[in-house]
Amino acid sequence: MRLEEVKSGLRRAFAWRGDRSDEYRYADITGWWRRPELLAGLGPALAELFAERPPTVVLGPESSGCLLGPLVALHFGVGFVEVTKNRGTSVDSDAWLRRTSPPDYQDRHLNFGFRRHLLGGGDRVLFVDDWIETGDRRTLPGCSPAMPGPPGSAPRPWWTRCTATRCGGG
Repeated sequence: MRLEEVKSGLRRAFAWRGDRSDEYRYADITGWWRRPELLAGLGPALAELFAERPPTVVLGPESSGCLLGPLVALHFGVGFVEVTKNRGTSVDSDAWLRRTSPPDYQDRHLNFGFRRHLLGGGDRVLFVDDWIETGDRRTLPGCSPAMPGPPGSAPRPWWTRCTATRCGGG
């Protein structure tokens, strides 16, 4: 499945949900996971965007990034690291890299993190998520943006902008 076919399929399977009386609508991406041909094309389509500089590891935040990220990682033949939100360590000796995000679209500050040993100083990281509004998710622990995009005025689906980062330290 070509990139343009995947984009088209994602748009068809996407819907804004809400009733007329609701102040806000929400993005419903559940149709993305139901169509097997679309699901099979997601990893290769995203990976195609970064084929010239393949990552050594893929990161994705819970929850949708944990669905999309492994699909991309499999295509590249690399591992995946789950980035948790607002989760603490299990024991004191459990070393984590953590970062608090700037305010998100709901004006929340989220605490992102993952176990420190899962990334090395030379890792080339591809961060995969379903929505990237301003790129604030790129401010992950130990990483810095390598391909920043201009801030958007409204949330945009991943197919309009993906993010690649290079990890700065272990």
